[in-house]
Amino acid sequence: MPRERWKLYDHAASVLVEHWDVNRHLRDIKVNADFIGEEDKKELLRRIAFNMQSAPEGLAGNFIHKDVLRNEIEEYFKDRYKTEPEKATIIARSMIDQFRKRNFILCLYGADFFGFIHRTFLEYFCASAIVEKFEIV
Repeated sequence: MPRERWKLYDHAASVLVEHWDVNRHLRDIKVNADFIGEEDKKELLRRIAFNMQSAPEGLAGNFIHKDVLRNEIEEYFKDRYKTEPEKATIIARSMIDQFRKRNFILCLYGADFFGFIHRTFLEYFCASAIVEKFEIV
């Protein structure tokens, strides 16, 4: 492993989100969301990871309830792009489906919970969220 492992994880994350064509999938179901870019995808993964790690389970937590996950994505699009609630819900459901079935970054932990398929991605995205919070200030 390189001395600065975060660069390796950053590259892997970039490859994952670059090949994650959520816009094409949304067009297939007649939802125009061409505004969703690579940084939006990374920001969502950072928010999800931070949410998991700041839950009551703390650092042991690698799961998020499907309703909390959906709400996190919906709120992101409503806040950032002023997306109507109905459209934000469609986008969130589609993205969750793609997280699990197409790019395999999240997996289903039973009927109602999702988690990162590999803990390394959870830790990378959570750390990235923390770094971002300090860089904005």
